[in-house]
Amino acid sequence: GTYSLTFRASDGMDEVFKEVDIKVYNVNRAPVVASAEPKKSITVKRNEKIKFRIEANDPDGDEVSYLWKFSLLEHYRKSNVIARTFTTAGQKKVKAVVSDGRDETEYEWDVKVV
Repeated sequence: GTYSLTFRASDGMDEVFKEVDIKVYNVNRAPVVASAEPKKSITVKRNEKIKFRIEANDPDGDEVSYLWKFSLLEHYRKSNVIARTFTTAGQKKVKAVVSDGRDETEYEWDVKVV
């Protein structure tokens, strides 16, 4: 919002007043990850179901949303929990993107599928 302030300067005999408008801008802060499961680097067996969970909050009190990324083309808008079964062996990345509608915070897991 905009606020008006009045400054007063005096030398004991005379005084001068000056009114100044100050505009205060809302500075958005990105969501903060409070906890995540499983640990950041895990090994799982092929066809084993694994659950990913992330707990996040927004320091400004904004509602947060979650986007899960399993590859460049495989994205899901879900709650803060998602289950996944990897069917092929290899190194995988799982990324959770938490958004407050303006800023985002990312959390990434490294998954080795054997």
